[in-house]
Amino acid sequence: MRDERYPIRVQAMSRDHLDDAKCLFAAIEAEAAPDDPLAPQRAETGLRTSLSSYNATRSDTCWLLLAWIDGQVAGYALAVRVPKPDARKGFFFVDDLYVLRPYQRRGVARRLLKSIHGLATREGYSGVRLLVRPSNLAGLG
Repeated sequence: MRDERYPIRVQAMSRDHLDDAKCLFAAIEAEAAPDDPLAPQRAETGLRTSLSSYNATRSDTCWLLLAWIDGQVAGYALAVRVPKPDARKGFFFVDDLYVLRPYQRRGVARRLLKSIHGLATREGYSGVRLLVRPSNLAGLG
């Protein structure tokens, strides 16, 4: 259930959001490896490497959306365009979606997915596809 006390802003990542993205991915790595003090540094290196090989901030096939609550970056979703070999435009596929633990159960993932659906609709795609791990009970509901 969404808590209206937490207004959520979602925006496609641009170069202007690089500092927020670095903070987000460092926090994600810190959550994944809490005993590893180098995890946040690896996250920043990984983000820079990723953007240097394929810049998702200037792509028409990949969208990296960031979500903020009260000015704090809270999560992200990565969607890619899956074309069809005929006249149909195809689908968007949500490849990654992550919400930092302090912001979970506040509607962040729902808002990210709603933004991806809106983008797919505006671009004329047939829909959005998303796979959820069976162990992710919150994502299944």
